[in-house]
Amino acid sequence: MQPFQKETGMIVINSGSSDTTVNNFVVIPSGKRLIIETIFGRCYFGTPNEVHMFEIGTTIKGSPEVRHMLPQIMIATNACLIFGSVRLYADPKTAINLYISRNVAAGDSTCHISLSGHFVGHCHNRKRFKGNRVIRHVR
Repeated sequence: MQPFQKETGMIVINSGSSDTTVNNFVVIPSGKRLIIETIFGRCYFGTPNEVHMFEIGTTIKGSPEVRHMLPQIMIATNACLIFGSVRLYADPKTAINLYISRNVAAGDSTCHISLSGHFVGHCHNRKRFKGNRVIRHVR
């Protein structure tokens, strides 16, 4: 098991835009699977009472990306926290993408988001021998 953590730095949604995407925020190395356990973030809105939506996109077993909506708590009329204890998976050679959208395209909004968890070994079609038989493990 290998610990993992990463923060986005400042993400800006400029005035006149209603959404942004952070593509390839994390690219999972070959032979590893990322297990995300904690997500934390904070956002400051360009105008009071904006509604933001936060999603994290992950891919497993060659399926299309799944977007997981993240909970948020308003801490002021122009700010919110994003946090959660989660268990999300991302397979080797896939990317984690972050999606942020809002209902008002006025004023700049800024966000920081961080993830933590750990990498585990991951191998498709791993062969193991038992006696004279080959046992295939597919994860």
